[in-house]
Amino acid sequence: MRIRNQRAVTLVEILVSVTIFSFLTAAVYQAFLVGNRSWASYNVKVATQREARWALYLIGKDLRAAKNILITKDSEKQVLSLEKPGVGLVAYTHYASGPKAGELTREEKNKERVLARNIVELVLDYPTTEAMVIDLTASQKPLFSGTITFHLKEKFTIKRL
Repeated sequence: MRIRNQRAVTLVEILVSVTIFSFLTAAVYQAFLVGNRSWASYNVKVATQREARWALYLIGKDLRAAKNILITKDSEKQVLSLEKPGVGLVAYTHYASGPKAGELTREEKNKERVLARNIVELVLDYPTTEAMVIDLTASQKPLFSGTITFHLKEKFTIKRL
């Protein structure tokens, strides 16, 4: 019987290949983590912008048809009240402090709903009886990145019926 010359893999070769594979796996995992954190941060940014835009859209829609606009302000909140034909009294409230700090709510027919959270600043400027300027700043700190700040400013023309 003849013994053939068989070649086997040595322990050193196995250790080298396992080490190389471990480094490659760690690099791929790190790239995955960076991508995942970037996606999460972007998702928070988009959600914050969407909320702020939606709130500004609803305020503008109501302002265009509003009558009897009243702005009240104190240390805890700022309220924009208006009378909307066919609906009645509508109030938008921005809470600057307290348990609802940063919330922008809309109240209609004794039903209040939160339009946006993380609203840092809401400036209501009523320079003329035909126009109102709303300056809104939203800010949020995602888990894995720096603070995201979003700023909107829009001028609305108010119809007088």
